[in-house]
Amino acid sequence: MQKIILHTSLLKDNNPTPDKPTFVLSLPEEEMHEIGLLYLNYELKLKGYHTIYIGRSISIQDLKRVGIFFPLIIWVSVFTMKPLPKRLSSYLKEIQLMLEHTQNEHWVIGKSLNNIPKNTNPLKIKTFLSVEDTLSHLNVFNDSLS
Repeated sequence: MQKIILHTSLLKDNNPTPDKPTFVLSLPEEEMHEIGLLYLNYELKLKGYHTIYIGRSISIQDLKRVGIFFPLIIWVSVFTMKPLPKRLSSYLKEIQLMLEHTQNEHWVIGKSLNNIPKNTNPLKIKTFLSVEDTLSHLNVFNDSLS
């Protein structure tokens, strides 16, 4: 973890621009497993994106507070242990409500997402089973912005 944090801090910090998204990275409440999120933050910065790493155990209410500062946000979360499978669908619905009336998206990463029916995934929420899948999507996403 320390090496990822060190190498991330050595990368150039880009300022947000209205035409490119700001990536805001966090873990849901009670989630403490952040190494995948730290690595993803490093990869995003390496590709030149503006990122804000807000860390572990963040409530949706706190995400909403951050959301007012940037015109275009891609929220990124990793679900390792939380939310629990029985709470997962309602948690994703709360995220969808937060995204209404915005151009923002939420990228959610975790093997627990395999348990949600594919047709119930809201449009503004993209799900990935691993950090590797997310990085593959990021390459396609990056090409679409060019």
